[in-house]
Amino acid sequence: MAKNKVPPSAASPSASSTTNSTINSTEKPLGDVIKLPIVLVIGLTGAGKTTFINHVTGLKLAVGKGMAACTTMSTYEVGVIDGTEVAFVDTPGFDDPQKSDADILINITS
Repeated sequence: MAKNKVPPSAASPSASSTTNSTINSTEKPLGDVIKLPIVLVIGLTGAGKTTFINHVTGLKLAVGKGMAACTTMSTYEVGVIDGTEVAFVDTPGFDDPQKSDADILINITS
């Protein structure tokens, strides 16, 4: 599944629990994704944000090695948790040696 750019209106955090969940990945048009619960996944570069999304959704998105950033722009993936579709927003990591934290925040919010 191709990564999808997230519009600013969809990049808001939402709480979700994955305990005892049946999870499947699905594709969803952007207009429908904005209506879904959204989990904004943020953290330091190399913290495992994309790995977490892979684990929860069952996808096999590209993952960086060590402290090398793989996610360069905010994207979304849709998974199904306990029968509810949830959009996971994968974001670039903070404390990246190539970009300032201010540039990362701008990327997440635009």
